[in-house]
Amino acid sequence: LGEITLDVIECLKALRSLSLLMLGLDNAGKTTAVKCVQGDTLDVAPTVGFSEANAKFGDYDLRIMDVGGGRSIRGVWKHYLAEAHGIIFVVDASDKDRTEEGKEALANVLEHQFVAGKPILLLANKQDVSGAMNEADICDALDLQTVSKPKKIDPSLQQGLGWLVRNISS
Repeated sequence: LGEITLDVIECLKALRSLSLLMLGLDNAGKTTAVKCVQGDTLDVAPTVGFSEANAKFGDYDLRIMDVGGGRSIRGVWKHYLAEAHGIIFVVDASDKDRTEEGKEALANVLEHQFVAGKPILLLANKQDVSGAMNEADICDALDLQTVSKPKKIDPSLQQGLGWLVRNISS
């Protein structure tokens, strides 16, 4: 009976551990978002390749896989999709010149077989920059109306992360 109890406890602990995949174009602010979740300082360098971070979010232990977004590394994104419970796709709201590139990168992620049924949080970063795109502009630029209408728009990373965790857990 003791072994069964330990197995149940380990199973419950596993359910409280989530792997999240942070994707987006280079310079979108993925690593900065990871640092915000961790409560760390925002002084970051661009991610070359891959980095992994751990953070506590409520009752959950998060493992956040931050993969570089440069054109030459996007081909490896697919190797991380299977183990992710959810995806955070970061968009630079101030970079209107790269929306077509972002749309293509997001479409490639959404089309992958390992993404089916997984919640995806679109994080519009750098909205505080003068001239940044608003929510409607971003949805239009990324052609999101063909994916689905957002059920809820949250103005903060913490609220968005809460939405993602709830949707993974349900």
